[in-house]
Amino acid sequence: GPYVHVSIYPDKIVVENNEDGFTIANVKSICKIAASTKTRIDSQHYIGEKGVGFKSVFTIASKVYIHSGPFSFFFEHPSRANDSGMGMITPIYYTPDETLDRPLTRITLILRSDVDRAELEKQFFQDLPETLLLFLKKLKRVTIDKYDAVAALSRHTTYTCDCDDKNRRATLTQISQADGKPPATSSTRYFTTKAQLSNLPDHDKRESNTAEIILAFPVDRNDMPEIGRQSIYAHLPIGSFGFPVC
Repeated sequence: GPYVHVSIYPDKIVVENNEDGFTIANVKSICKIAASTKTRIDSQHYIGEKGVGFKSVFTIASKVYIHSGPFSFFFEHPSRANDSGMGMITPIYYTPDETLDRPLTRITLILRSDVDRAELEKQFFQDLPETLLLFLKKLKRVTIDKYDAVAALSRHTTYTCDCDDKNRRATLTQISQADGKPPATSSTRYFTTKAQLSNLPDHDKRESNTAEIILAFPVDRNDMPEIGRQSIYAHLPIGSFGFPVC
């Protein structure tokens, strides 16, 4: 199924996913601001809208390579104080060292010298909530690997989501391994329900006045609720506001 694989190295981050691959329109879009190829009427099914999401990688990267289908190009932005790189929109063609299997898209971020590596690792291995997969339409697996200076795997985490839409159940599984220790596996079951909202207030950035809400309630093996603080998402995490659900 659809997946994202993140490989973290001392000097770079490599992100791979098995999407269909870039089109000419996607390439043009990623080089502009406010020119997303996601149509407004379908915006509730996608993450992002303004065309600035990708450009935010320049806050940690000085160079970004993109290899997807027949397209291979990079953006380069020298690290300078008080310059986020958000204006870096000119692609430079390069010849890749290998041919990728299809479908596969690879994005390589060459990290800036001033990036806090410890904080970056924390964001991937500690701050990323496993419940993320419950609220994404297609993504079913996220894998994060950390490699040391000699390219040896030192830490690994995989999140998977197994959905049973008929019975409104979802199981999230996390497999973690670090420092040569045996892998540890944990699973959490959820009861899920969806509701379609209509007649929402008109908005000039949205052509549809409907939206889908998904609720996920953690349950044990006997489908009894497990009460605790729950997070709120708008596709991606917004935060935990301490709402207990029973």
